Amino acid sequence: MPVVALLLALAAIPLAWVNPRVGRSFNLIVAVLAFMLYNNALSVVQAWVQQGRVSFGVGVWLVHAVVAVLVALMFVRRVYLQRWLPRWASPPAWRQGAA
Repeated sequence: MPVVALLLALAAIPLAWVNPRVGRSFNLIVAVLAFMLYNNALSVVQAWVQQGRVSFGVGVWLVHAVVAVLVALMFVRRVYLQRWLPRWASPPAWRQGAA
C-alpha cells in the first residue's frame, strides 16, 4: 500500500492544475476514475497471482510500473505543455468561434 499512496500522491500534482476553460471538476473526475481503475487492476492481478496465472514477482510490480509510467507521462505533458492530440486533430482557431 505505500507504493499506491506514493504514486497517487505524485499523480495528484499534475492533476491539480486547472484549465480555466474546462472547469475545476474535470480533473477531480479523472482522479476518481484513475483511482478506481488502479484499485480494480490491483485486485485483478492479486486474483491472478492466487490462481497461479502470473508469478508473484511480476504480479507485485506490474500494475505499479504501469501507473508509474502514466504518472511520468502526466508530468512530462505538464512540464512541456504538450497536447494529448496533435494540432491537426483540433479545429482551426478561426472555426472555434463560429457556431
